[in-house]
Amino acid sequence: MALLYDRKLEWEKALEFYFRSLKISKQLGDIPGIGIIFNNIGLIYYKSGDLNKALEFYYKSLETANQKVSSQELLVSLNLNIGAVYFRKGKFDKALELCLKSKEISEKIGDIDGLGKAYDNIGLIFYHKNQVNNALEYYMKAKEIFEKIGYNDNLKSINERIQSIKEKQEREAPV
Repeated sequence: MALLYDRKLEWEKALEFYFRSLKISKQLGDIPGIGIIFNNIGLIYYKSGDLNKALEFYYKSLETANQKVSSQELLVSLNLNIGAVYFRKGKFDKALELCLKSKEISEKIGDIDGLGKAYDNIGLIFYHKNQVNNALEYYMKAKEIFEKIGYNDNLKSINERIQSIKEKQEREAPV
């Protein structure tokens, strides 16, 4: 139900159902489930613009994941999500640190999806740090992965970003 309300952009209802799920997972002692729910609650707060609450729940999820050997994919997602919050707060170096950590875990476990998202986020961070050559390098890596796994929505935005960088490079090239 929480996912349904999330898709309908009804954040309060989504949170209500996630907190119900959290209560049940705690009663069952489902540590991995608790970590995932904390992450999902963080996502709702992120989408609704409450970045501090998002960070609070992402860190709760990370703490839960570290309590017990948890899904490495969850750690990939958490680092990307926390990095996205720092990105929106303009803390690009911290965002980059977390996205690089996500990239490393993705490479280690063979998580192609996570790796593509990490490359995309790293490219975006470099772009906003005005390091367009680095941004282009990571966007190209993300594009290759997204083509391989068929992420058409992601491909569209990656292609737009690549085109934007190439146009910028052409404008700024010496004559």
